[in-house]
Amino acid sequence: MEVDGVKFMEFRGQPWFVKRVKTSLSDCPTCGRPNNIYTRKLSTSMAAGLIRLYRLHEDHPDQTYFHVKKFDLEGARGEFGVLSFWDLVEEAPNDDPEKKSSGLWRLTDFGREFVLGKTRVPKYVIIKWGSTFMGYCGEAVGIRSSLEYGNRFNYAELMGFKKEKV
Repeated sequence: MEVDGVKFMEFRGQPWFVKRVKTSLSDCPTCGRPNNIYTRKLSTSMAAGLIRLYRLHEDHPDQTYFHVKKFDLEGARGEFGVLSFWDLVEEAPNDDPEKKSSGLWRLTDFGREFVLGKTRVPKYVIIKWGSTFMGYCGEAVGIRSSLEYGNRFNYAELMGFKKEKV
């Protein structure tokens, strides 16, 4: 599909641009802050956290949500929430007005399919200042390519397999 000379597809009903988007919008008329557009990659630490969350769900099927400290061992807690833009995770409602968020997360059905290698997602999510979702860009990636970038993590090891499954 093409609109105004920009090629894009759709992913889960949202725009998925073929080329990586990197640009600025006009500055905010009120505060003057630049309205930049950011692309956030599905990183290796996000992928590792997804697998750990999957394993928690497998080990404790009676529990719906798990605290981020249980599965985000790299300490990228703010980064993990970006996964919700791909619909891979869902945060529990926050009932404490003193806290910014609940810190409790669950893997969605789509997230489970991604962890098991049954589906792929666009490599980047596009957001603007204030975490406003705008769409996706980049090639489709799976859990393994997201996880093993630079050989930082091993899929089979994190999943608890004795030997690599082919």
